[in-house]
Amino acid sequence: MAIKYLSAEKKAKQKRNRIIITVVTTVLVITAIVLYLIFNTDFFRTKRGAFIRHLQTTSNAFDVIAAVQDKSVSEAMKNKKYYLKGSMKINSSANVADSNILDKIRLNLISKNDYKNEKSNTDISITSDNNEISKISLIQDSDYYGFFNSDISGSYISIKNEKVGQFLSDIDFSNAGVFVSDLIKGTKFDLTSNLASSIVDFDTKDVLEESKLQKKYFQKYFKMLKDVSDIAYTKKSDDKVMIDGVNHNVTTYTLSLNEVESANLVKSIVDKITQDSLTMDFITTKLRMMNLSEEYTDINSLNRKLKQFATEYQLNPSRYGKLSISVSEEKQNNIQTVIKFGNNSILINHIKSNNEEMAIFKINNSSIKLKKEDGKIITELKTTTDENIERSILIVKEKIGSVNDNNLQYNYNIKYVNGIKSLDLTYNEQYTFGDNVGEIQGFKDANNVVILNEFNKEQVKSFVDKLKLKINEVYISKGSSIGISLDPIFTF
Repeated sequence: MAIKYLSAEKKAKQKRNRIIITVVTTVLVITAIVLYLIFNTDFFRTKRGAFIRHLQTTSNAFDVIAAVQDKSVSEAMKNKKYYLKGSMKINSSANVADSNILDKIRLNLISKNDYKNEKSNTDISITSDNNEISKISLIQDSDYYGFFNSDISGSYISIKNEKVGQFLSDIDFSNAGVFVSDLIKGTKFDLTSNLASSIVDFDTKDVLEESKLQKKYFQKYFKMLKDVSDIAYTKKSDDKVMIDGVNHNVTTYTLSLNEVESANLVKSIVDKITQDSLTMDFITTKLRMMNLSEEYTDINSLNRKLKQFATEYQLNPSRYGKLSISVSEEKQNNIQTVIKFGNNSILINHIKSNNEEMAIFKINNSSIKLKKEDGKIITELKTTTDENIERSILIVKEKIGSVNDNNLQYNYNIKYVNGIKSLDLTYNEQYTFGDNVGEIQGFKDANNVVILNEFNKEQVKSFVDKLKLKINEVYISKGSSIGISLDPIFTF
């Protein structure tokens, strides 16, 4: 076999080609690394640039709300009639008076629903040792909602779904429900008097959803932070944050402004928003989805409210205090945003992995945690009262079956804690979809109906005051009949 020898010229050419290939490859690798560092890390970013980048991703936490919603079920409820059967029992109680009696109590629920025709009937019965203590019937018929209990009244007591917030405020119905009132106390968020115009019925996903174009459009408001002085931004590389009992090593970027700077920034943002018709239309549309009052859904009205707030802030910045915003990133993902505004604070956590996703929203001393884990949905509400008593509700929800197979079932484990007192409950519900749910009664079929909206304010208040007294009387009496001493539901 003859041996072929390469000429010196060919050898040189091959060497040049190898060098060129090596150089080009090296350049491409370096370019790829640089591009990755630019677009996916904070390597080349200033403290301000990194802060803005991670702050923009805070809204990702709201994706958890959509993730825990079962779209197939909600769609079926909207488009099909369905029958719901549920039952609740107390598994255990600690440091609760009459706990041995409470353990015998059962709550049973039967509900028939027709979303398309805006009708539903629900019967809730409470039993002890299989003996019925009380039964409440609920009806929704178009825009009217009502309840009936033979121990309280001989007629359905109903309300038209119109300006509900103002109505409840007028009759002072806000002191019912200790836990809920504690959750919103101190947030300056008066649910009953200021915001609600109707009984809320909206899809949370629709309210929070933004298109890619909208997200890109709203980025200009984040860019306003570039006008803030560089010295207002700080970076802490070896920071630690604890989220849901787990320590995370993070890098934290913080924007800190004094009172005057905070007021000026708020004024600049408000000025830009109120002059931006697209943004104002977006905001009022979302608020309209939540059935809020015209005060918030009318562009001109909301415009005036925002401008008034910004003006008041500038005139008296010490009233509202300093503003600071911190974002903490782990592996280039924003896992925590903290906003401090005077004496108020807002915390948003967002953790996402392959098998689970979690978000925590905290305003001052009250928080909501949403977690999707191993096919289960975990919801936890926590608050601390003015007396430093911790209250919480933990709900673990498990789905069995599906809408398609018409064998849908949800199992709930519920734990309520009030200081040293606790209750552990289970609640199970089964759904059947189809036209064979049975007759759904409307108010036309009911014998007697009292519609509170048809009376003047003084008449309604007098009636409701008497109703509260009757409810307290029946509540205490029913408790006494099974050996439980109860405090009144309503205080005056």
